[in-house]
Amino acid sequence: MLIWRDSWLPSWAGGRIQNTLVNNSVDKVADLIDTNTTTWNMELITRVFNVEDAAAIKCILLSHSGDNSGKYSVKSGYRTLNKQTDPNAVAQNRSALYKKLWALNIPSKIKIATWKFLNNFIPTAYNLYNRKISSSPICPRCEFLPESMLHVMTVCGPVVEVWNKPGLSWVLTPQYDNFWDWFEYILRRTCYITCGRIIITLWSLWFARNKFVIEGKRQTIQDISSKIQCFM
Repeated sequence: MLIWRDSWLPSWAGGRIQNTLVNNSVDKVADLIDTNTTTWNMELITRVFNVEDAAAIKCILLSHSGDNSGKYSVKSGYRTLNKQTDPNAVAQNRSALYKKLWALNIPSKIKIATWKFLNNFIPTAYNLYNRKISSSPICPRCEFLPESMLHVMTVCGPVVEVWNKPGLSWVLTPQYDNFWDWFEYILRRTCYITCGRIIITLWSLWFARNKFVIEGKRQTIQDISSKIQCFM
């Protein structure tokens, strides 16, 4: 499968890369996959493509290696997880993260919303599409990329400016393909005060998203920043 010639991106009409070449050092889709982990090579994708195409590629789920058919099942996923990760370590990491979350001096409703973010109990377009509730996974605001939690919090609309305003642009640097890993990385590297600001920002971004989807009202950067300050 050729990156620049073939139709392989389900997010785009026609299935092809939408933008001009940023870096043509790779030619095949297979070159974008880390052969050691059988996952997307996030660093390479970020370097080769612009933001929109890179995000669309990262949303594609690769064939699951835990089963000969390439399809994911709970059984094969559990088998793969046991091979790669100590279940006790995973449980301990989750427990430590939740403990830090509940200890923060922020409103309970924001803590509960964050717990829902972490467990993917949120009606993003991508989640609704996967559950056969919606006909499209595309974000209703940008109408461009699949609306995952990471898309809402790190890509769509005014998020870059919102994170820049309080000097938190560094949270957009880590490249992860799921919200949990990104969130865990961020929280492990911040103090309680900064953690609180980050989580309040996440909640405010989700609030702004819902304002548009439910009420049709698009919030400005100032609107979102003011909402954040209300809880600080």
